[in-house]
Amino acid sequence: MAQIPFTLSEMRTWQHARLPDLTRQGNEYRGACPIHGGTNPSSFSFNPDTGNAFCHSACNRGWGVVGLEAVLSKVTTAEALKAICVLVGKPVLNGKNGGQFVELESYSYTDENGALLFQQVRRWDTARSVKTFIGRRPEAGGTWINNLQGVRRVLYRLPKVLSADRVFVVEGEKDVHTLESWGLVATTNPGGAGKWRAEYSAALAGRDVVILPDNDEPGRNHAEHVRSTLTGQARSSLILRLPIETEKADVTDWRQAGGTKEVLLQLVEEAELRAQNPPPSDEPTPSSASGEVLPRGFKLTTEGLFREQDNGPEVWLCAPLEVLSRTRDGRNEEWGRELRFKDHDGREHTLILSDALLAGEKGEWRARLMSCGFNMSHAPKAVAALREFLFKVDPKTRARKVDVIGWHDNGRVFITPAWTVPAETPERILLDQSGEGNHHFRQSGTLDEWRRNVAEPCRGNPLLQFAVSAAFAPLLLPYKHGMGGGFHFASDSTTGKSTALLVAGSAWGGGGKNGFCHTWKMTANGAEALGLSHNHCLLLLDELAELRDKDRASDLAYFFAHGEATTRMNKELKRRNLPSFDLVFLSSGEFGFLDLIRRQSGRTFTGQEVRICEIPADAGKHGIFDDLHGLPSGAEFAQSITSGALDYYGTAAPVFVSKMLESGAAQVKAEVLELMETFSDACKKTTDSPEVGRILQRFAFVAAAGELAAQWGIVGWEQMEAAFAVEHAYRLWLMRRGTSGSRQHMEALQHLREHIRCFRTSRFQKHRQGTKIDQFAISQLEGYIGEDRDGAVEIQFSERIPRSVCDPYSLDVMLSALDGIGALKKDGKHRAAKRVLPDHPGKTRCYVIRQDVLFASESDE
Repeated sequence: MAQIPFTLSEMRTWQHARLPDLTRQGNEYRGACPIHGGTNPSSFSFNPDTGNAFCHSACNRGWGVVGLEAVLSKVTTAEALKAICVLVGKPVLNGKNGGQFVELESYSYTDENGALLFQQVRRWDTARSVKTFIGRRPEAGGTWINNLQGVRRVLYRLPKVLSADRVFVVEGEKDVHTLESWGLVATTNPGGAGKWRAEYSAALAGRDVVILPDNDEPGRNHAEHVRSTLTGQARSSLILRLPIETEKADVTDWRQAGGTKEVLLQLVEEAELRAQNPPPSDEPTPSSASGEVLPRGFKLTTEGLFREQDNGPEVWLCAPLEVLSRTRDGRNEEWGRELRFKDHDGREHTLILSDALLAGEKGEWRARLMSCGFNMSHAPKAVAALREFLFKVDPKTRARKVDVIGWHDNGRVFITPAWTVPAETPERILLDQSGEGNHHFRQSGTLDEWRRNVAEPCRGNPLLQFAVSAAFAPLLLPYKHGMGGGFHFASDSTTGKSTALLVAGSAWGGGGKNGFCHTWKMTANGAEALGLSHNHCLLLLDELAELRDKDRASDLAYFFAHGEATTRMNKELKRRNLPSFDLVFLSSGEFGFLDLIRRQSGRTFTGQEVRICEIPADAGKHGIFDDLHGLPSGAEFAQSITSGALDYYGTAAPVFVSKMLESGAAQVKAEVLELMETFSDACKKTTDSPEVGRILQRFAFVAAAGELAAQWGIVGWEQMEAAFAVEHAYRLWLMRRGTSGSRQHMEALQHLREHIRCFRTSRFQKHRQGTKIDQFAISQLEGYIGEDRDGAVEIQFSERIPRSVCDPYSLDVMLSALDGIGALKKDGKHRAAKRVLPDHPGKTRCYVIRQDVLFASESDE
C-alpha cells in the first residue's frame, strides 16, 4: 500500500462518495474524468489500494487522493485532508507550525477495574509521511492532554491479564489484537521495545508467560529483559521465536504469511517441553569461547564445573564457568582472567578477575564472584580446587584491560560500559566495570527518532543548541588540549535549566528518571568516581544547591576541569598510578557558581572563571527557550522535548565517534582547528583580556563540535546554526561577566570605589593645593582628596596605596587596573605624579587618580 494514512475500506468509502460513477476494471476503477468533464468512459483511473488517480485524456496528469480531493472541492490540501478524514471517520490533530496528524488508531490503557488511565495514539504525520506515536491522558470535559505526566503506567489489557493463566507478551498493541482475534490473552507495555518497567512484572505474577519478540535485535534484547524481570514472579516464562526470516517481522506479519493459532500453540507446547526437560549432556564443554581444552582433572558440563577423583565421585565446584581470555593493561601489568557465567536468576555476567586478587589468601576473589551471584561450593576442598582451576586454565586469547571509558589505542577505539566503536578491533579491549553496573550509557530508539524528537526541536533555541553541541565536545578533547571544563546555567527561577541538561545528556544515554544527569549532591569519593566514569564524555551536574559542603565548590570546579584523581599509596608505600580523566561538564543551579565561591572567599580567581563559564538561563523569551515550535507555553514545550529525551537516547554519541573514525584523526583535527579559528575571529576584540581570550577558545571548541555534528547529519541542523547558537551563549556569558577586560581588574576597581565611598569623609583629607579644607584630625589617614589646576577632583595617595585600601589585591594589580581605564595620572613613564599635599614640604611624588574617570567607568562595566 502506498504511503497514505487510509485503509482500503476507507478509500472505497471515499470513492463511493466522491467518484460514484466509476466502474471496476481489474484492480482499478475507470470512468470519465471528473476534473475536465470528459466523456471517454475509461480515460480516468483510480486505484483504491494506493489512493492514486490519473487522467489519460485532456488533463494528462495524476493526483494522490488528497490532491484529487483538493481539486474536486477547490480547497487547500490541508482542508482536503481534513474533508477526507471527516468523510471516513478519522480524527485530524493539529501539529506544530500548522502541520497536521491523522489519527490512525488509539489504544486505551485502563487500571484493574477498567477505568481509563491514558491512551497510546498511532498517527500519521502529513508533513513527513511517517507514522508516529504519542501518549495522552484524559481531562475534564472530554478533552485530552498530550503527555503522560503524572499518569500511572500499566500493561495493555490489564483486567484481562489479571484473570488469565497464560499471557502472551508482544511489542505492540496491534499484535495484542492479533492474538485476541484467536481467543488468546496478550499484553504489551506502552512504548514498545526497550520501555519495559520492572513494576509491570507484578501483574504477571503466578502466570505462565510466553514472550514473542519481533525479529530484530531490539526485539530480542527486549524479550531477554522482560524475561529477566519475571524471574521469581511468573510461574514460568519462555521466549518463543516464531519461524519467520523477514527482518523486524512480528506475530501479525507471521499470521499474514500463513501462521495460525494451532501452529502457535503447538510451538508453545514444544518450547515448554524443551524447557522442562533439557537434553542430558555428559560431554565436557570447552573452558573458553575459543574451544580450548580444560586442565587435566577437571570436567565442565551443563551442570557445572567438576573436579575428577581417582577414588570416589566427582566433586562439584561451581556453576558452569567460561574463561574467555587472559587480560592485562597497557603496560602489560595487572594480569587477570576474563570470566563469563550466569547468576542465580540466569542473567549473564562477564567480569575480569585479577591474578593479584586470586593470589590473595583472604578469599577476596570468592567474594568478588559471589557479589555477582555466582553459584559455587563452600566446601574447603572444592574452593581450593576451583582456585587451582583458575590458576591452571590458560586461554591463548589475549585482551587489553582499561579502567576508564573513552578513547584508547591511540584514538582508534572508543569504549563505554554499553558500547564500543568500532565493535571489532585487532585486539579486544575490555573495560573493567567493577562496581559500574549501574551506568547510564544505555540506548533507546534510533538516531532518526532522537533527531526528530530531540535535536530538531532545539532549532530556534540557541541555549539548547549550545548544550547539545557541548555534548559532542568532549569527544574532541584529544585533538585540542586544555579545552576541558564546565559551563553553568544559572537563574533564580524555573526556566528550563534542567531540561537543557537532559536534552544534552540524551546524546549519550539515559534510562533513569533523570536521564544521563547527576546532581551536585556527592562526596569526595563520589566526585572522583563520577569523573573517572565520564572520561572523554559529557558530565551533567544538576541543582548546585544540593552541594553538601558549599565550601568545596571551588575545589570541585578545579577537580572536574583538571581531571586529577586523588594520589594514593600502594602496599609498598609507593605512589600508585591512578587514571586521570578529561571531560566537559554542564551544570545548573538557582545561583551562580562564581557567586557561591565569592560568598565563601570574598573573591574569585582567574583560574576559577576560566574553568566555569556562567551563562544566564533566563535570557530567552520563555526562560531558556525562544522558539516553542507551536506549543502554547514554555512548560508544555519543556514537557514535549523532555519526553523525547527520556524516550530516545544514547544513539548520537556513538555515531559521532564513527564519523570521527571514518574521517581520520588528521582530518578531524584540521577541521576542528579551522572551525575554532573562524569562530574566534568573528567574536574576539582587541580589548579582550587574556582570560577572555582563553574562554573564547572554549566556546569556539563547543561551536566546532556542533558544526561537525551538523555536517555529519547527526542533529539535522543547517551549517552555522551551531556556531550562531554558541556565539549567542558566549555573548550572554560576556554580559553576565560584566566586562571583556580582566575580571581581577574589574573587581579591584569595584573594591576601590566601595572603599572610597565608605571612608571618603573619615580617612581622606580634603585640601586645596596643600591647604586643608577640613581642620579636624583624621585618626587613620589613608589618602587625600584634592583638585588639579582645572578644578577636577583627584584622589591622591602619598608614596603608595595603603594595604587597607588594596587588600585583597596587590598594588600592581590595582595600579594596572586604574591605568587600564585611564584613571591614573602619570608623569611621563612614572606611574606616580608630583602634587602638593598637606603636611608635606614642597611637591611630593604620589599616585593620583581621576575621580570622574574612576566612577564613570563603573557604568560602562
